[in-house]
Amino acid sequence: TFLFSTRVRASSSSCAVRIQVGDPLSSISVWPNPVYSKLNVFISDELTGKVVFTMTDMNGKIVTLKVSYFGSQTVIDMNDLIQGVYFLRSENSVTHNTSISKICKIN
Repeated sequence: TFLFSTRVRASSSSCAVRIQVGDPLSSISVWPNPVYSKLNVFISDELTGKVVFTMTDMNGKIVTLKVSYFGSQTVIDMNDLIQGVYFLRSENSVTHNTSISKICKIN
């Protein structure tokens, strides 16, 4: 369940779609997309606190859960996931601002 503020932004480009709730989490970069095996997530040190990453499949089932801190890079292993579309939800633990990115897994 998301509590939407008045600031909701959506952007789309090919496979990449990002929806942001609250102030933008522009300090988070996700690549490559589409991805074969390893998804890189870089979190700049512009903000403080930790970021909770939740990857879900199209049915809403959580397939990966990671916690990272601002100023770091996280690698999400997608080798065991089947080809398809997934959603990576990134939430700042301090501000609770949220970003949802569409991720395409290819073989």
